[in-house]
Amino acid sequence: GTLLQLDHSAAVPPGMWEEFGPGAVGIGWELALMGMALHLEEPDAERPPREVTMTGRVVSLHAAMTGQFALSNQARSTADNLRAGVPAALETPTGLVVLGQGTAGAGKTLMPLAFQDVEVQGKLYEKGGVRYLDITSAEAVE
Repeated sequence: GTLLQLDHSAAVPPGMWEEFGPGAVGIGWELALMGMALHLEEPDAERPPREVTMTGRVVSLHAAMTGQFALSNQARSTADNLRAGVPAALETPTGLVVLGQGTAGAGKTLMPLAFQDVEVQGKLYEKGGVRYLDITSAEAVE
């Protein structure tokens, strides 16, 4: 097993200690460790949605999962897939994130950005190991 020891010390003014007690400083550490413990206990548990900014490459979910691109030009192949209604995904260093834009999907927004590195913003939902980003904006990055 692994042992994690955290020694936290701080010079706390007497008034602060009298008002807040042991919670005067360091409660962020306890909450961070509690969050880590909850994650390790149930890594696939549903997480509350949150606003995020992410970067990665826009890909077609089908091509990313199967490795099958219809054309040698991956940007055109990705755009064709999105135009045909194949869901879009963001390829990131930590894995794929399915991209959407409300109930209409994100294809029209993402077609011009097909197989490009982008920065996307929106609300991230995580459930059962699947990550879905309901995007509010997307733009190319260099």
